[in-house]
Amino acid sequence: MSFYAYGFVETNEQGEIIRWETHVNDAYNAFLDVAIGVHGPFDNDATAYMEALDRTLKEAGVNLPMR
Repeated sequence: MSFYAYGFVETNEQGEIIRWETHVNDAYNAFLDVAIGVHGPFDNDATAYMEALDRTLKEAGVNLPMR
């Protein structure tokens, strides 16, 4: 599978990430819909992608620690 992505990262004065956006072409959205049941953009919820990935892996019997 090939796709392209672009992203934006915004930080506060302390260098902490306060906004992170990653956008991909529509073909990758279709892949994510099948693979984890959801696609972005995930710009307003920083944990939505990781939660969907974690949920999908757990359903498959794979448990990874969330950080």
